[in-house]
Amino acid sequence: MTRVPRALALAALLLPIGAAATPFRLIANPTGGTSSLAASGDHLFFWGIDGVDGPAGQPWRSDGSVTGTLQVGMFLGSSGAYYAGGLGSPSPFVYQNIAYFIADDGFHGTQLWRSDGTVGGTFALTNVANATSLSFSSFAAIANRIVFVGPAASGPGSALWASDGSAVNTQILSATLTPADRQQAVTLNGRVLYAGYSGPSHVFILTDGTAPNTTSFMRASSTYDFAVAVNEIAYFRGDGATFGFGRGALWKTDGTAGGTALVMDFSDVDDSNTLTPYALTRVDDRVFFGALRADSGRELWVSDGTVTQRVKDIHPGIIDSAPDRLVALNGKVYFSADDGASGRELWGSDGSDAGTQPVYSFASGTQNAFDYTYDTIQAVNRKLIATVDPHNAISAAVPYVSDGTTPGSHVLDSAGVGTPNGVVAWGGKLFAAGYTASATSGLIAADAFDALGSTSCMDPEEAIPDNYAPGQNWTMRLPGRGGISKLTVAVDIGHTYVGDLSITLTHKDTGTVVTLFQPTGCSGKLMDIVLDDAAASGAAVSCTGSRPAFPRDQSFSPSQPLAAFNGEALRGDWQLNVGDHAAADVGILHEWCINFTTDLIFANSFD
Repeated sequence: MTRVPRALALAALLLPIGAAATPFRLIANPTGGTSSLAASGDHLFFWGIDGVDGPAGQPWRSDGSVTGTLQVGMFLGSSGAYYAGGLGSPSPFVYQNIAYFIADDGFHGTQLWRSDGTVGGTFALTNVANATSLSFSSFAAIANRIVFVGPAASGPGSALWASDGSAVNTQILSATLTPADRQQAVTLNGRVLYAGYSGPSHVFILTDGTAPNTTSFMRASSTYDFAVAVNEIAYFRGDGATFGFGRGALWKTDGTAGGTALVMDFSDVDDSNTLTPYALTRVDDRVFFGALRADSGRELWVSDGTVTQRVKDIHPGIIDSAPDRLVALNGKVYFSADDGASGRELWGSDGSDAGTQPVYSFASGTQNAFDYTYDTIQAVNRKLIATVDPHNAISAAVPYVSDGTTPGSHVLDSAGVGTPNGVVAWGGKLFAAGYTASATSGLIAADAFDALGSTSCMDPEEAIPDNYAPGQNWTMRLPGRGGISKLTVAVDIGHTYVGDLSITLTHKDTGTVVTLFQPTGCSGKLMDIVLDDAAASGAAVSCTGSRPAFPRDQSFSPSQPLAAFNGEALRGDWQLNVGDHAAADVGILHEWCINFTTDLIFANSFD
């Protein structure tokens, strides 16, 4: 079904009183389609088909302006193709300003490519004769390189690869360990975890992206998929006692054979259509997921690795509410579900029965707001963006924004933005492949801060190198919005010894550096806090030896005042550095955000 929006004037039909829509603008319109958007440091990467330069389309980049949107490669062969990826296989995968993607240029067959947004920096990394579109999957980033499942050097099968973005250093890590195809790779305790084989035996494979540190250990379940890391523990779907073959059990591992165990067996009913558990999602220190039980159908469940329980029977009885599209935001999980009375709508949960409630009804009666595979729920800059079908006169995929409450939910734009790529935030803009009000399709963009508020976030889910004081850097680009009058910074870090860490923020364009947190010797685990000069207690002296080390989402003052940035222009690159100053304890940066107040009353990132 093709859904094309009508005039923008109809947006008023969707808006609750007091809400304002943020219009999307057309940036580029490759006539054959736009897809696979990804933020890539200095630019936005996407794939476009212009109907002129070959049937496969071309890699493009954009700085958010019409003149700064251009092709960076030429795939002209008649057999050329681009592959968007699938289960465990995002394409493109972006790390350190480089977009990695799977394509056939029409001359060399399917290979792994890279692009830094320049013509000279867009080239193939592999040259494997037996590679196919299914050969590359399960990308992850660690220690300044990417790791992924790729084709074996010769013949059928797969191998574990690593790359630093250069062709000469794109290599197979192990000749004896074979990763399973098309799975979720997870970062766990300073390594990347894969399921695989050592000869005929089922094993887990752990790697830091180097051959000497690529190892394996035996695993108890013969199958492994839908994995998610929850700080020091990875949860995955594996064999149940009754039906086997990945149908029916939640497992966990800490990256050792002794720390791999069954959490709960759900196999009291054959779940061959939608395998149980599914949609595993980390929320703080717990995992939420959907699961089928004979007495309740498919409902929402939660586990901390010890206690596992159904959250709520949303559709009472044995009929499914079928929770889907699970997204974590601000300590809760948001998802689509059908309670049998209101159709498939947006729900939220804090993990309790009473705290599991509908958030917003987009469609009237029992009509399903989430009808299609391209209807999505995303967390962007600490807000939800839901692209839904409201079943109204516009007959379009309509994006809404929500803070997780009914009063805080309203239409974002009446443009159709219902594509599998969803919405990508970069440089103060929201990008999507979709339609403008005039029904022109292509790369479209809107002002992110007008739509979502003055917060910009990154969600790296990347390891913090152990015992490495220089630390790892993450860079966020912010647009011109005047001079800074106040900044706060939020950090969400899973770490087994918070007192080992140093955290600094640098405005790369001005050179100003502020130390947010410094090593304290505090033995607490996990920090999910806001650093604010106005807070009554300092972060360095408030750290406890508990889990978490701080009360979640509370404010503490940084080691040095963020007021050092006051008066400087917001525009530019902002770099967060997290260093680890002692051995043995490891961690992961889940998210970091900047919230700003400036002296500019009216602003728009397109101006």
